[in-house]
Amino acid sequence: MEHSTLIHFIFGDLLQAELKSRHFVPHFHEEYSIGWIHDGYCNMECDGTLTKIVPGQLILLNPYQVHSARTSSFLSYEMRYVKQAFVHDFLGELKAFSHKVVTAPEVIQALEKGKDDTAIYQAVFSQYAHAPLQVSLEKNRLLQKACHFIEGQWEKPLSLHDLSNFLGLSPTYCSRWFKKNIGIPPRTYHRLFRLAKAKDMIRKGISLSDAAFACGFSDQSHMTKELTTFFGVTPANLFRKQDRTQQ
Repeated sequence: MEHSTLIHFIFGDLLQAELKSRHFVPHFHEEYSIGWIHDGYCNMECDGTLTKIVPGQLILLNPYQVHSARTSSFLSYEMRYVKQAFVHDFLGELKAFSHKVVTAPEVIQALEKGKDDTAIYQAVFSQYAHAPLQVSLEKNRLLQKACHFIEGQWEKPLSLHDLSNFLGLSPTYCSRWFKKNIGIPPRTYHRLFRLAKAKDMIRKGISLSDAAFACGFSDQSHMTKELTTFFGVTPANLFRKQDRTQQ
């Protein structure tokens, strides 16, 4: 039986899931992603490299790092989506993980025991993150304009024609140029940003139907399908529990 739950903690969100044969399409997270597998395996593609991930290995992804994955017939795993602000508070800056996958069973054990222990996260970043974090759109003003335009359309369908006109590019070139620099097409970026808005609304207690309507989904079922496609979790399992420190 499949199961997934997203729980809110002081560092961000914790996803615990058990899935059957899932394909996660290319996507990214605004947060740092730290995760591991309890049972099964998955093949993750990131930065043009395909990596098989098994129990005992730690997954380390930077914000906005595009990745996709295919799981084994059964997969039990856990992901921590760590807020950039949380990392900045104890590092004084944002740094990038230098490796996407490392073998670190002891670190995994420590993370499992101390979900809210800031010292553990400090240790993870001190050991595996060294260079300053650089996001593509921060280095390219035209990319910034493109992303800001798309983000401003989150309540309605994205028009590639309107985006290309805004940037002064042809629609075909605009789509190729955006994917080359960001790693996903404009419409996928739009879908992810809209889902981020929906997740934030659900976290604040807004009903699923109202969140779906406000974010421009055709209905609640449409929002559910999108969340499952990208993140492997249904709206009903979002933030089912609250950490005691947040109450």
